[in-house]
Amino acid sequence: MKPSINDILEGLDAERIGLDESFSFHCTQCGKCCQNRSDILLNPLDLYQAAKAMNISILKFVNDFCEAFPGENSLFPIIRLLPRGESKTCPMLKDNKCIIHHAKPTVCAMYPIGRGILMGSHEHSWDLLGEDRIEYIFSKPNCGDTAESHTVREWLEQFGIPLDNEFFVKWCVIMRDVSACIEVLFEKEQVEEIVHLVELSIFKLYLDYDLEQEFMEQFEKNINEVRFACVCTLPEERKSINGGNI
Repeated sequence: MKPSINDILEGLDAERIGLDESFSFHCTQCGKCCQNRSDILLNPLDLYQAAKAMNISILKFVNDFCEAFPGENSLFPIIRLLPRGESKTCPMLKDNKCIIHHAKPTVCAMYPIGRGILMGSHEHSWDLLGEDRIEYIFSKPNCGDTAESHTVREWLEQFGIPLDNEFFVKWCVIMRDVSACIEVLFEKEQVEEIVHLVELSIFKLYLDYDLEQEFMEQFEKNINEVRFACVCTLPEERKSINGGNI
C-alpha cells in the first residue's frame, strides 16, 4: 500500500531544517554525489542555464544528456539527467568535476539541502495566492566531511539561490495544476487530450526558449499558453480544479 501524504511528511520531520538552522558539511570534490544517481531532475530554468553554458540548444542538451518520462501518478512530464554506466554517473561529471559547475542544476547546487513547497488554499487555481511556503530538508550526505558548518540561509546565498524564489513557486503551481487537469481528463478517458497536453507541456515548459532572451519573461508566456490549453481541454462541467475556478 502506498504511503499517505501525512505518512510521507511525518517521515520527513527528522530531516526538516529551518533557514537559520546549521548543518555540517564540507565538499571535498570527490565526485561521489554525482554517482549512483538517477534522481537529478531538471526544471526549465536548469535546462536553460545548462544549455546556455554549453552553447547548445535546449533540445540538443535534452537529446544528448537527458531522459523524459511521465510522472508515475501525475503523468506530468519529468526530465532528468540520464546516468551513464554501471556506476550511474551523471553525464556532466568529467575527471570528478562538473563541466557545467557554474550552471549546475538547482538540486546539485543545493546539495545536501533539498526543498519542497506546501501550498495553501488558492482562490483561483492558477493564482499564487494563499500561504505558499518553501520547506527545506537536510539529507545526510554520503560524501564530503563535516569540517564546515553552515546555515541553510548562508548556503543558499552562497550559490545565488533566492529565498523568495518566484520561479520555483510558479513552477510548483503549474506542475500541480497541469497534473490536476490530466487527472480530470484521465477520468473522462480523453486519451488524445492527455497526449496533447503532455506534449505541449514538454515543448512549452521545457524547450521553447530563446537562449539570447531573458528567461522569466519567456517562462511566464509559456505557462500562460499551457494554462489556456488546460482551460480549452477540460470538459465544461469540470473547469474547476483544486478548489479554484479557471
